[in-house]
Amino acid sequence: METVMVNASRAYPVHIGGGLLDQCGGLIAQATRSRRCAVVTDSVVGPLYAGRVCASLEQAGFTPLPYAFPAGEENKNLSTYGGILEFLAQSRLTRSDFVIALGGGVTGDMAGFAAATYQRGVDYIQMPTTFLAASDSSVGGKTAVDLEAGKNLAGAFWQPRLVVCDTDTFSTLTEDAFADGAAETVKHALIADRDFLEFLMTADIRQSIQQVVRRNVEIKAAVVGEDEFERGTRKFLNFGHTLGHAIEKCSRYGVTHGHGVAMGMVLAARAAERLGYSPAGALDAGGNPTHPGAGRGGGDGSGSLGDAGRGPGGKQTLWPSYRMSVHGGRTVPRRHRGQETGRRQHRRGCTGGTRQGKDGASGFGGPAGLCGGRAVNLTIMPNLLSGTVTPPPSKSQAHRYLIAAALAGEPSGIENLEDSQDIQATRWCMQTMKHSSRRIAEFNCLESGSTLRFLIPIALALRGGGRFTGHGRLMERPQQPYFDLFDEKGVRYELKNGFLTVEGRLSPGTYRLPGNVSSQFVTGLLYALPLLPGDSEIVLTTELESRSYVDMTLEALSTFGVTASWTDARTLAVPGGQSYAPATVRVESDWSQAAFWFAAMSLGSAIEVAGLRQLSAQGDRVIREHFVRLSLPGNEEIDLSNCPDLAPPLAAMAVLRRGDTRLVNAGRLRMKESDRLTSITAALNALGANIEAGSDSLVVHGVEALPGGCTVDCWNDHRIAMMTAVAATRCERPVALLGAECVAKSYPNFWDHYQMLGGEVREHSGK
Repeated sequence: METVMVNASRAYPVHIGGGLLDQCGGLIAQATRSRRCAVVTDSVVGPLYAGRVCASLEQAGFTPLPYAFPAGEENKNLSTYGGILEFLAQSRLTRSDFVIALGGGVTGDMAGFAAATYQRGVDYIQMPTTFLAASDSSVGGKTAVDLEAGKNLAGAFWQPRLVVCDTDTFSTLTEDAFADGAAETVKHALIADRDFLEFLMTADIRQSIQQVVRRNVEIKAAVVGEDEFERGTRKFLNFGHTLGHAIEKCSRYGVTHGHGVAMGMVLAARAAERLGYSPAGALDAGGNPTHPGAGRGGGDGSGSLGDAGRGPGGKQTLWPSYRMSVHGGRTVPRRHRGQETGRRQHRRGCTGGTRQGKDGASGFGGPAGLCGGRAVNLTIMPNLLSGTVTPPPSKSQAHRYLIAAALAGEPSGIENLEDSQDIQATRWCMQTMKHSSRRIAEFNCLESGSTLRFLIPIALALRGGGRFTGHGRLMERPQQPYFDLFDEKGVRYELKNGFLTVEGRLSPGTYRLPGNVSSQFVTGLLYALPLLPGDSEIVLTTELESRSYVDMTLEALSTFGVTASWTDARTLAVPGGQSYAPATVRVESDWSQAAFWFAAMSLGSAIEVAGLRQLSAQGDRVIREHFVRLSLPGNEEIDLSNCPDLAPPLAAMAVLRRGDTRLVNAGRLRMKESDRLTSITAALNALGANIEAGSDSLVVHGVEALPGGCTVDCWNDHRIAMMTAVAATRCERPVALLGAECVAKSYPNFWDHYQMLGGEVREHSGK
């Protein structure tokens, strides 16, 4: 490990070397007395490195709180910034706590700016994982977000407390991502160190990476120490950036930062030559400096990025030249073989022992599409939908596969995995389950009831307990079936201030619990009990509601080599001493999300729903039958005991039909993301429906028309937002929807699909 000191308004060390991720806890402990921190990363870097970082932090006595946002420069905006701030606030971080930026330049900028402004400034630590960030952006204290008008237009100078650069992380970079760092390296050499430039022209950079990063940091530190706030000499660090940023912006960030800077340096050098500020012939025709020994990519004069970095003798060089193509009268950089941006700049990876399949998401970022992780208010224009749509992967099945794969230990293949916020929660928590070195690990379940209830018994079986928390109404949801079991089994528990702490060990035996509260309690035990040394059984004291979800669990267990079975209608036999085995699976499309498109069809839209497995174990497949029933006039009654999530789309189906529709056995809906009996009634009645809510039922009296022309609050409930959007297609006037981003909890691309089908939405301020 080498250390370079930066002497700015705050002096701080930059540690550079291999294997530092696993040592970061000890290094950070030397720099701060704080013990709580937010680990801010993105959807690509998180699965690769966050587990190791959190484990090292916990071993050093810290409590890390991880947060991931969608990777890519396109997400470096005020909305993502606001999401980070909200996470810091919801996690109850104080001024004495700190933030860690784990990732590339986008993460460093975003997390740094959030740290600079949260509670008027908290400490933060840079942990760059790219050559580019390590060589440049992690040092110097510049933080920023992009605006619609341009790149890095809002930001602050805020020096980190510490920089920890593990050069081993560069091994997961693509060649083009590595070239991004090479461009900034060449910039430093050009403005400050001719000898360094000559070294770069012939050296094998990857073999000398620690030395190269150190020299980059030394040059940057010297400039920052002289002119921290860019009033003079620090402007030299912007060589190539003015034009480079413009190129990035005009390409909609299809051109990455380093590539843009490289092009910017070439263009700036040509301009300087024409203006007489540099001697004629400083650059050759390919944009390379006419410097003795300077080689072009490939050594053949081609200089394209596809083979960039290979100089004479096959050695790595750092000055790629750029071919340009002309399209439609404008000049744009040609995409080169292997060029990747955003999610793919690091090799794919995931948490919990899983390996991403060809169709799977590579990370665990936040909502995609129209919302992009930010607060969104929409105006929905009345317009019927048409076309073909494939619903997202089943969230229920994905939870089950992810947990089983993590418990298998060896890598499994999970295809068609979409990172909704609930799935992110399970990823993070299984990563904590695997890597945390704390006696009582802390699990942040976000707003996912499945994650919370599934993992409580697993934590007891594997770790002797855990401390669980979440956001929104999650910790208000009933846990009494577990508490009654814990009293019987001698497990200690405490629910206080939004945290549930459980301590103890599960032992083989009989586990009795009611079946009419939530099937999630049964699923949690089904995952944990096979890990115990002896046989167990689960005995239900009441009829089981949502049995289909338990059957889905049994199917997932069987796929991963674990046996459990029904012995009668209320008893499950669970042999002990079992081990989970790796498997390759594909998550099927989600019937509960497809239900909203069935609702749209019921209201007159011409939609074809593709990709659904007709013989699925998902209980919500009954939407097909209900769709047929509600297409006919007359009074109908639908029992929701086995399909509670269908209440919102069924209510939307019923608002314009001739007759009354009763949705019964729906009391559990009062303890979802919202009190859904109340929120369904309020939202649809605002549109002009006629709905009455009972203690455990809804009665929908069909009306002739929906006037609309109103404002509807989504209640921070993804299903309420989708229900309202579908119902609004039949309104006579536009509908304003507040908090439309909440769909990211389960269906991140909902608004993209809605627009693809012809839905017309317009963003508004909400005022």
